[in-house]
Amino acid sequence: MYDVRINVRTWFAALALALLVACAGGFPTASTFNDKVAQASITITSSTNAINTLAISGKVTKRQAESALAASRAASLALDTAQAMQSTGDPQATTQLQLATSVLDGLKAFLISQGATVK
Repeated sequence: MYDVRINVRTWFAALALALLVACAGGFPTASTFNDKVAQASITITSSTNAINTLAISGKVTKRQAESALAASRAASLALDTAQAMQSTGDPQATTQLQLATSVLDGLKAFLISQGATVK
């Protein structure tokens, strides 16, 4: 006799495997200047929220939170500058954007080391 439970288990196993394979690819990376600006903006917002959460929960000191917020503001300013440069056709806009994302990468690394989740 045909055992339906084995078929259901096989189906769930196949579904789980398919999800794992799909998730292993991760998120697509931003390729255009505007996509990178949008991703950086999301990261700034996410980082600010994470800093506040860590500070409220006592996982970071007041000084650490202030430093992290200053880094977030610096990245935001660099991002705004990059956008302004891009709108005027300045060829250094990409370099300015890389500066902003470098600051954000460092900030994200700190926040993740403190137990935060940052996009």
